[in-house]
Amino acid sequence: MNRPKLTVISNNPNVRTYYVPLTVIQVDLYPVRASSPEQALRKVNSGQFERIEKRITLEEIQSNAVYTTTDIDPNELVTRNVDTYEVKSRDYDAISDSNPSGL
Repeated sequence: MNRPKLTVISNNPNVRTYYVPLTVIQVDLYPVRASSPEQALRKVNSGQFERIEKRITLEEIQSNAVYTTTDIDPNELVTRNVDTYEVKSRDYDAISDSNPSGL
């Protein structure tokens, strides 16, 4: 019985590497006590906030773009259309990391 011939993919000249982006956007809402919207913005922008009240996450589940290199203009990546996605909303008591990185 003849066995099927196996091909090593890494040596296959018809196979290339492609890069497919999947976007995740996360928005955290913080309660800030202030006398005006401007004061609330100043407080948050200077780091005067405590905990997350709510987190909204948009997660792309099917991409609509493909690249042949990772040398891509970051503006192109973050401004591309996201067509297929899920949106999740969680209240602060369901969020385990109340101090997100970068803040």
